[in-house]
Amino acid sequence: CLATTANPETGLRDADTLGILQTWDHQDFCVYARVLNAGTIHLNDSAKAPNP
Repeated sequence: CLATTANPETGLRDADTLGILQTWDHQDFCVYARVLNAGTIHLNDSAKAPNP
């Protein structure tokens, strides 16, 4: 996402976010979720976010 490269004060893209993460040997990001029901997730299963 290029939004992570933007300076919040100027709006200019002046940070190499992925390059910086690569210096730490990863470019992983997280998705926060909560388990609502027990079960098994399989490859290609679909998921949807509930309406707030």
